[in-house]
Amino acid sequence: MRKIFIYCLGVLILGLASCDTNKKQDRYRTKLTVADMQDDLQVLGQLLQTVHAGTYVYNTVTDIRNLLDSVQKSIHTPLTQREFYAKVDYIIDRLRCVHTDLRFDDAVYDSLANQKEFFPIPLFKYGNKLYINSDQYTNTKLGAELLSINGVPVATILSKILVHRHVDGFGIEGKDFGVNEDFGINYFLEYGGQFKFKLRLKDPQSHEIVDLTLQPETFNKILSHKYEDTYYFFPSDAPYDFEMIKSSKTALLTIRSFSFETYASRQAYRNFVSNSFLLLKLNHIRQLIIDCRSNSGGYYMDTYFLLSYLLNESRPEFDSAVKRFDTLPLEKYSDPEDSASIIYEDTTTQYYTKINSRDFQLKAEHIDQWEPAPNRFEGKLFLITDGNVISAGAIFAGVLKTRRHAYIVGAETAGGAAVHNSGAISYILPHSGLKLNIPTKRYYTLYDQQPLGRGVLPDKKIVTTPKDIMGNEDPALGYILDSLIH
Repeated sequence: MRKIFIYCLGVLILGLASCDTNKKQDRYRTKLTVADMQDDLQVLGQLLQTVHAGTYVYNTVTDIRNLLDSVQKSIHTPLTQREFYAKVDYIIDRLRCVHTDLRFDDAVYDSLANQKEFFPIPLFKYGNKLYINSDQYTNTKLGAELLSINGVPVATILSKILVHRHVDGFGIEGKDFGVNEDFGINYFLEYGGQFKFKLRLKDPQSHEIVDLTLQPETFNKILSHKYEDTYYFFPSDAPYDFEMIKSSKTALLTIRSFSFETYASRQAYRNFVSNSFLLLKLNHIRQLIIDCRSNSGGYYMDTYFLLSYLLNESRPEFDSAVKRFDTLPLEKYSDPEDSASIIYEDTTTQYYTKINSRDFQLKAEHIDQWEPAPNRFEGKLFLITDGNVISAGAIFAGVLKTRRHAYIVGAETAGGAAVHNSGAISYILPHSGLKLNIPTKRYYTLYDQQPLGRGVLPDKKIVTTPKDIMGNEDPALGYILDSLIH
């Protein structure tokens, strides 16, 4: 198997810009007053109560009120931007929504850019343990188990940082994937910047316990460079690929994204899909493997364009969509840079009708319908998923499982199977400047065999192990090729 790498989604990189770090190097250490933080939490509560489409899916009104009250009561002294961020993110995580994300303001990112305070080595979570996930560092070995950092056991660290990876519902695989992607950032959010990292490791061969000290790395470096040295990297710069194994009448289609925002990129994607399925037909391919690991979603139109080549029935893009307001509330706190989304909300109000005292539902005539494509594939279908498949990527997997009976290998998706939130508007908390993407619509999908709060479950769960990483193996793809392809 070829070497595979892991890609950092880097949600926190949003807004990162170059700057004069001498002027702004302490921006993220600026302390907020208790009054300002309490006011920001009041605004957050209002946004969750009136704008967020999924606030009360996994929580009651009392749950949310008690959650906000407990966080407010925990604030007695001024806190840094980082410390307050961690408290707000704890609230966000309780919503169990992968589309709700939190970001620092641009000035904080500027001040962090070249600060050498971050954990430098990529890690891999397996069970409740962490392993070194690179062979490019002199003093550490690929596959070595990390036992502690600065005297804190790994189990304790994990219990704190998992809150900073949000998933739909109750799935754990998505949170595990967040550790693999963003450990350096999430460790910083909980423990702050460090001037050195004292590690205790277990050698993967001898099992000898080794103590060593590492120097930290900059924020820019951990986001942009070190992932070149990390296993299980799924690049999105070329988000699709196609290859055939003619000897077994099998093809492998790789799809990492359904987000094509320009006319040229969308046409290129559509040409790729059309040509791929023409090749399947001309070469009499009987078995198709679709690898959608790390597919972070995108647009329904791009998702269903591919699905139209895989389904033999007419399907709407989703069953229904619901929002909780007629006119967008609290617009004074919205991000001015998100004006296009706000204008869209204002101009599409007429497409919704009130269905009860709180909800507005999209009229059926505004849900696009898709017909089967002429060269659709009707052979045997396999799908590979992982804990980084979200949004439209999870919908894609769910539809294929229920409507096409695709055999899924891998891990549960982080994106919800039955319902999910989308249509985010960016808001800014007035004192801290924290930016919050709040999904305004709740989409009910056509995936009809999965309980609320779970992602798309695989038919065969294949967990990547430290041994797989050390051996450059892809166990999910290997299982299909070795055990299922005939």
